[in-house]
Amino acid sequence: PITPNELFYCVTKNVVDPRVDVDLWHLEVGGLVKNAATWRFDDLLGFEMKEQETTLMCISNGLDAGLISNAVWKGFPLRDVLDRAVPLSGAARVRFHGVDNYTDTIPLEKVLEPTTLLAYEMNGAELPDRHGYPLRLIVPGYFGEKHVKWLTRIEVTDANAKGFYEAQ
Repeated sequence: PITPNELFYCVTKNVVDPRVDVDLWHLEVGGLVKNAATWRFDDLLGFEMKEQETTLMCISNGLDAGLISNAVWKGFPLRDVLDRAVPLSGAARVRFHGVDNYTDTIPLEKVLEPTTLLAYEMNGAELPDRHGYPLRLIVPGYFGEKHVKWLTRIEVTDANAKGFYEAQ
């Protein structure tokens, strides 16, 4: 079943999570791309939106740990943004940067799947602060650590790119 936003599990590396002012926020897209760009929130609303139900689960979830929840996310396919950026040869992974300096990577081929979303709504409401307002990554089939919250930069990289936990 759909998990209400206030009951949706939340894991963070932060002592205090960021509160983002959308009027100051922007999303940078760069790295191994032909067309680097910076997007304001209102600019991103010009992409074709979609809704999809996706379950998130923490990699640390154990039997009856409760670190699994299901929501209807609204956003747009990440590949639509990358199509405009035009990844260069040698591009193999994409590193995502959150406002809180959290990073993680996923393979470029997973980024280009139509179900990999940049989400700005959760269960019909504005994305809650604790779940990554104003924009977060949704990557069906991957553990929650890959669903970077408070997204502020997307960096197309080579095969050697590592994220926060991968680098440890």
